[in-house]
Amino acid sequence: MVDSNVAHVLINKEKLAHNLEFCGQLCKKQGIELAFVTKSICADPYVMQIVRNSSVTAIADSRLDNMAKMEFDGKKILIRPTVPAEAPLVIEHTTHSVQCEMLSLEALNKCAESAGKTHNVLLMIDLGDLRDGIIYYNEKRILDTAEYISHSKGLNLAGVAANYNCLAGLLPDNENMKNLIDIGNKISHLYNTDKPIISGGNSSSTYFLTNPNTPVPKGITQFRMGEAVVLGRNPADDTFVEGLYNDAFVLNVPLIDVQSKADKKASPQKLRRGVLAIGNQDTQIHRLVPVDRRIKIIGSCSDECVVDLSLASEDYKAGDMVSFIFEYGALMTLFASPFVKRIYG
Repeated sequence: MVDSNVAHVLINKEKLAHNLEFCGQLCKKQGIELAFVTKSICADPYVMQIVRNSSVTAIADSRLDNMAKMEFDGKKILIRPTVPAEAPLVIEHTTHSVQCEMLSLEALNKCAESAGKTHNVLLMIDLGDLRDGIIYYNEKRILDTAEYISHSKGLNLAGVAANYNCLAGLLPDNENMKNLIDIGNKISHLYNTDKPIISGGNSSSTYFLTNPNTPVPKGITQFRMGEAVVLGRNPADDTFVEGLYNDAFVLNVPLIDVQSKADKKASPQKLRRGVLAIGNQDTQIHRLVPVDRRIKIIGSCSDECVVDLSLASEDYKAGDMVSFIFEYGALMTLFASPFVKRIYG
């Protein structure tokens, strides 16, 4: 049993299950599939049990290590392109992967043939976020790559995919979604399926699901969503999504020191400073949001974080817990930390 007096993430299973179903229904109303992005939960077995009990038909992750640990009967989509040496693990642990480099595709084809399998490939298109994928205006490379996939014995061209808001801040809109749909239509004669996947959205596309005046463009068939599901957030504008819980995951951290101190070089005014037993080695401190809005984060080092308790000094003493909700980066790093425990409620 995990000691609740140490730093821990409290996972509310009912709220997470609600968010999964809510997002799934939003997608279903628009005729598209929800692929739940699991990378933030690092293959947590208890969270995956919630996923398996839900109506979700596809999961997506960027880590092969996570994919190897997750049991799931539906689509298992690897959403980071791989290097050739990873081909055996891709074939063994995933059903679909996004790819864009010929050397990797050749390795996947060879490995799939040897294993007697057919691996589903989503051709990764860069619509302008300038991260992975073939840039959308390089039509020759797109067509040549798609043709190679479709003619490979061990591969199936299952569709196309694109990323948003991961590097250059490209947000989804009708124009760039249409670019992806047009590319899908250009290579439609190469699909070995009557229902190709056009995976053209993520949590930044939530607006298209919640605003009746801006429906998802016809032709998009899948959204890959993580942040909206686990945190109830739309990363396009850092707002909470109505109908979703933003506290399915809550971080609780003990205060190890509470004292009034002044930084005499900056100001003679004393602050009631609290020192928390968590630091930069555990999470992205600047992406934590105190539940008690009277508390402000001052700074952090490798294993401690200092907060300003001046407006709430009477309510907190050493040994008490301070609670936080998250931005997405903080949750991902917390689940990767071996030092922060997990409690399921």
